[in-house]
Amino acid sequence: MRCDQCRETVSAGLDREASADELTAAEAHLARCGACRAWTSEAERLGRQLRVRIADSIPDLSSAVVAAAGDLRHERRAGRGRNAVRIGLVAVAAAQLALALPELGGRDHAGNEAASWAVAAAVGLLTAAATPRRVLGMLPVLSVAALVLVLITFHDVVGGHVHVGHELPHGLLVAGVGLLWLLRDRDTGAPRRDEEVLAPRPARPGTARRVA
Repeated sequence: MRCDQCRETVSAGLDREASADELTAAEAHLARCGACRAWTSEAERLGRQLRVRIADSIPDLSSAVVAAAGDLRHERRAGRGRNAVRIGLVAVAAAQLALALPELGGRDHAGNEAASWAVAAAVGLLTAAATPRRVLGMLPVLSVAALVLVLITFHDVVGGHVHVGHELPHGLLVAGVGLLWLLRDRDTGAPRRDEEVLAPRPARPGTARRVA
């Protein structure tokens, strides 16, 4: 075996790619060739240096992992609370429809108007339950309606014009507005789809943004 063949075999042996017969022949050559023994010793030393080195430092991520787990639990609790509020809106809207629909079509014009408003408010509550991002658009109208209704009811009850039990169904609208405020608070900070659509997007390289 020549020196170049021996060194090639030794290199393959270091990579565990040489056969037993090749290693036996290389060992026989190394026994009589000092230059190849020195080359083999240096190759083994370099191989150990490449395979064994100080491990890279890894940052301690335990605090970040624990914080992320806490955030996930908080998001799950917030999601359950949000779903409970939406179910409450559906229940209030259903009760309001059950009371208002039988009143429609009667001979009392004022009663028909009140029932129509109650149906519209119930549909609004159902819409908010289905698409919470629309809550902010409904709150001003329904909040003012609920406030005026409370003030008128208080005035009429105190003046003896109506019985308090007759006005209790109006509490459904007040309860619905309260649930809308709760849903709005739970929706704060959550990305809204229409905001994402309207958000400006960076132009791709090589393209020009047209200004209308």
